[in-house]
Amino acid sequence: MDFTPLYELFPDRISKAAKDTLNDFKVTADAVVKASAEATKADLAQAVATASKEVAKAVAGKERLQWLTISVLGSCLAFGLFGWYMHHSAFDSGVSSGYATGYRQANDEKAAAAWANTPEGKLAYRFAQSGELQRLARCEGKGWEKKNGNCYVYEVPKEGIYGWKLP
Repeated sequence: MDFTPLYELFPDRISKAAKDTLNDFKVTADAVVKASAEATKADLAQAVATASKEVAKAVAGKERLQWLTISVLGSCLAFGLFGWYMHHSAFDSGVSSGYATGYRQANDEKAAAAWANTPEGKLAYRFAQSGELQRLARCEGKGWEKKNGNCYVYEVPKEGIYGWKLP
């Protein structure tokens, strides 16, 4: 029996088995690489999305802080200017009002001083010093009577009419 032809078949069979194994290995490796590539893409997409959200949050926070700072500073400036304006206006108004009041009082004092130096003013002053001006103003003399806001003098029976002491 000749075994040579059988040995000649082995290299072809081994070659075919090696090719089939390599082909199966290649198909499996391609599938594994493709699955790994898809998983890597998904992980990368998730990482990019997370990083994008964090960057956007940081940028938004920074912009929010800038706007808040600008708003607070603007409000402080506006209130400060408004307060200064109100103080300035009120101060000027108060000074003007005080000046006018002082001027009126000074004019009244000047007029009173001028009248007090007239003969009538001097006479009224002596009348007030005697105390009779108060009795006259209050209608408190003997025989005097108040009616409807007026002072009337009546004769006191058996005593006569009373008046006031002349200065």
